[in-house]
Amino acid sequence: MIFLIYAACGNFSTETFYFSEAVSTILIKNCVYRNVEGQANNFGGLSNLDDVECFVDECFKAALAKGLWGRVREDNAVVLLTVPRFRQVRVTNRTCLISLFLGAACYDFFSEANESKKKFGPGTSPGYVYRRNEEGNIWFRGYYTSYNSNGFSFLTSESEGYAYLLGQGWADDATAAIFIDFTLYSADSNLFCVVQFLFEFPPTGGVKGSFTSRAVFLLRYHTRSGHFLLFAEIMCVFLNLLNSGKIILHLIYFGRRYFVTIGLFYNLVTTVLCWYAIYCLIARFFAVDTFFKTQYGGEFVDFQPVLREHVHADTMTVLACFFASFRLYG
Repeated sequence: MIFLIYAACGNFSTETFYFSEAVSTILIKNCVYRNVEGQANNFGGLSNLDDVECFVDECFKAALAKGLWGRVREDNAVVLLTVPRFRQVRVTNRTCLISLFLGAACYDFFSEANESKKKFGPGTSPGYVYRRNEEGNIWFRGYYTSYNSNGFSFLTSESEGYAYLLGQGWADDATAAIFIDFTLYSADSNLFCVVQFLFEFPPTGGVKGSFTSRAVFLLRYHTRSGHFLLFAEIMCVFLNLLNSGKIILHLIYFGRRYFVTIGLFYNLVTTVLCWYAIYCLIARFFAVDTFFKTQYGGEFVDFQPVLREHVHADTMTVLACFFASFRLYG
């Protein structure tokens, strides 16, 4: 039980909270911009697309350009691993139901059924061509609905860069949501911070902005504490093997009566859950290893798939620890 608890909680640190909080403070809490009317506003006061453009132009660009990441010395900077990627998902228009607006274009909430994949805008510019996520479709939960990981995207390092959003009409009435994705890395704490902005444009009008920054240890076994964490995980595998052998002997001895004995059946369920948690830990190790060997490189790398793998493994390990703790009193 001690090894399982360490495997579940040994990788959590206050540094993850402080790193995420620092990123949130710089990009959100300390950000004040002026809207098109010249009035001071903040991230919580977004009301339309113009406000989003002002926020990106005055706050987001400024924060990245100045490198406001708590730099103390030159080799202590938090590194921007990938250039920010802007991505939007669009919806198809339909005929309005009210006769007064017949012939006009109406737009509903985003869903897989009414997602628009048609090219729009000028020519074949990258930001106006639909792209599928090569790493598989991931759904993100927003305030109004869920959004997939496909869509129309551009990198801020491209020739036209922010001009897509800030002057060329890249976002319009068909835009359901805009995502901004990038990743930071702190060498001192060995932490990756996966950052995502989400701006939702519901059919009712207005805009709803949300922000997530999740700091994680993707490289887990490269320190002394990481070595002990690996040892704890290996011990969990060994001890679960012993417990599985014990369950097999009980099944042979009790037969069908094993499944009507609450304590024994609970032990079986907990053991199966522990094996699934172990499988998730192994899958995460190979997913991260493969990610950095084959996919990492270039201007933009999507950390969301490997982040999902990491969070899922941590969740299942904690869940297995929770269920196993009741066996102490069984």
